[in-house]
Amino acid sequence: MTWVLIALAGGAGAVSRYLVDQRVGAWTGARRARRTQRTQRSRRTRRTHLEIPWGTMVVNVSACLLIGLVAALTAGETYRVLATGFLGGYSTFSTACVEGARLFMAGRARAGCAHTLLMVGISWLAACAGLALGALAA
Repeated sequence: MTWVLIALAGGAGAVSRYLVDQRVGAWTGARRARRTQRTQRSRRTRRTHLEIPWGTMVVNVSACLLIGLVAALTAGETYRVLATGFLGGYSTFSTACVEGARLFMAGRARAGCAHTLLMVGISWLAACAGLALGALAA
């Protein structure tokens, strides 16, 4: 029965990931459009501007924070359903790697490296924070 719950939770996590990514993408796209309308950036600025896939960043950082909390506060079947199921479906490490690689291969090495380093560093800090918060709450 646990595997059914994990599968259902994984599906719910995947849908949640999609919705969060879409919301963040719409928000950052609207901000970028307003900024572009206000000022005409030079050709050099446009070329070097970092456009990191923020939706994926928000999803992975929040997943790391939540999995840290879940690890500190639960065990057994509850942990497997929430961590492996929901948060496994929600987080998107492989997408983050592909986005970093695409940026790099498109000649935007600075943006690709920044995306990758920020993703790993901030996600690790979020996991530590989740574990610490969970230990305080336990």
